[in-house]
Amino acid sequence: MLDFLPTLNAMLNATSGILLVVAHRKIKHGDRAAHRKLMVSAFTVSVLFLISYLTYHSYHGTTRFLGEGWIRPVYFTILISHTILAASVAPLAIISLRLGLK
Repeated sequence: MLDFLPTLNAMLNATSGILLVVAHRKIKHGDRAAHRKLMVSAFTVSVLFLISYLTYHSYHGTTRFLGEGWIRPVYFTILISHTILAASVAPLAIISLRLGLK
C-alpha cells in the first residue's frame, strides 16, 4: 500500500538538495528575496520528506541487516553516525530558519 513512499522520499530529498544549491547561487549573486523563498521551500520539502519517511517506517517496521564479516561493523558505524546526524538536522534547521527569517 505504501510501496511508493521510498521513491517519494528520494524525490523529496533530491528536490530539497536542488533547492539548497539554487538558493546558495542566488545569495552569492545578491538576490536575497529569491534566496529566502528557496530556503523556505527547501525547509517545507524537507518537512514533507520527514513526514513521508516516518510514515513509511512506522508501517514498514525495521529492516534487519543480514551482512556478516568485516562489512557488519562498517555498516553499523555508518548507520550510527547517520542516525545521530539525521536527528540533529531537525532542531538545527528550525534554529537556522528562525534566525534567517529575523
